Amino acid sequence: MTPRSQTAQTAIILGGGPTGCFTALTLANIGYTTTIYEIRPEPAVTVGGGVNLSPNCIRILQKIGLADKIIAAGWKCDRIVMRNARGQTLGIAEDGVESKYGYPMVMIRRMRFLRILLDAVKEKGIPIHYSKKATSISETSSDVTVTFEDTTTATASILLGCDGIHSFTRTHHVAPQISETYTGVAASFQFLNKSTMDPLPSLPGDVTGHFGAEGFVGMVRSAPEEIFWMVNSQQPLKSREGWKEDHPTAVRDKLLAKFGHWASPVPEVINAATEEMYWYPIHKLDITSDPTYTWHTPRTLLLGDAAHAMPPHAGQGTAMGFEDAVMLGRVLEKYPAWEYEDVFQKVYEVRVPRVREVLATAEKRGGERREVYWWVAYLREWVVWAFLSLKDKKALDPVVQYDVYKVDV
Repeated sequence: MTPRSQTAQTAIILGGGPTGCFTALTLANIGYTTTIYEIRPEPAVTVGGGVNLSPNCIRILQKIGLADKIIAAGWKCDRIVMRNARGQTLGIAEDGVESKYGYPMVMIRRMRFLRILLDAVKEKGIPIHYSKKATSISETSSDVTVTFEDTTTATASILLGCDGIHSFTRTHHVAPQISETYTGVAASFQFLNKSTMDPLPSLPGDVTGHFGAEGFVGMVRSAPEEIFWMVNSQQPLKSREGWKEDHPTAVRDKLLAKFGHWASPVPEVINAATEEMYWYPIHKLDITSDPTYTWHTPRTLLLGDAAHAMPPHAGQGTAMGFEDAVMLGRVLEKYPAWEYEDVFQKVYEVRVPRVREVLATAEKRGGERREVYWWVAYLREWVVWAFLSLKDKKALDPVVQYDVYKVDV
């Protein structure tokens, strides 16, 4: 049998978002010829809110030479403070993130983040084709072919599905039985700068979280004169992608009705929203219900949200996809004689314990942000206060401490 390393090493990547771009860069660095196909007609640089990049993610970005650019385009979040709805500080969750973990936590606008990745992809000479809606995927013993709505096709050694939670690659090829589930919680968010709110609110932390009976409101600095704020609220599902209400200020009005009695600056920040606001549903994949679900077929592998989308409450969504890509690259390099199916199975086996750990953390933190009775909220405040008071501030969070380059393969 001819070793895999002596055959053409080509890859189709479905999805031109952060995970798709990073995966293309990772494979290009180990000699693969990659091509990205994106369903949207143009780069999605106007889509999305803020992206939290935890220290384990910044470590990965440093390895490919992009960390400095991304840090410069965002904001280092070194101090995380928790408050209640009355504005009282419950405690400090983190103080000195970079000194603790060796890498900072960074908040950045998604559009800025994606532009940096797209520039890196362009510099590598990796082509991206837009308006490419996949309609079918077929495999042989030697390759995989994707057919698109415009009747064109693409064939390569492997296909990597980086096409998000509503992944065509998963639902029409790898695992049609695995579908997304609405968590019952939707998010709404906006960015504030001095053109919309002057002065900007003075916050005790780079990240300030507010907990109350009505839910959770978070505020994060994302640039020197910019604040990203978000709300988690239980909402009936109207659209899987996101939806607006009946008139332009309806979402803001609903938020003010729910959070308007909270202590400053929560009502002022919500009231300062100038753009029409949407609800964005938070979905997850049940990755444990089907023991046959291993993220892959012989020639196709799912990465990131396409494989294991989870609620964003652990702050690890982007990192999960990047860690998948790094692990794929490591296994491909270490085992050049392995068939792709064996490579993909190894990636799955190494990654699934980590994914389950982060998913459990995300679901636990998400549960803390749901609406509750006032007396439950009051008890929760005491629990948070006690936990943060007793917490060893020097103790490392295993979710953040994780180093994908040191995991044994």
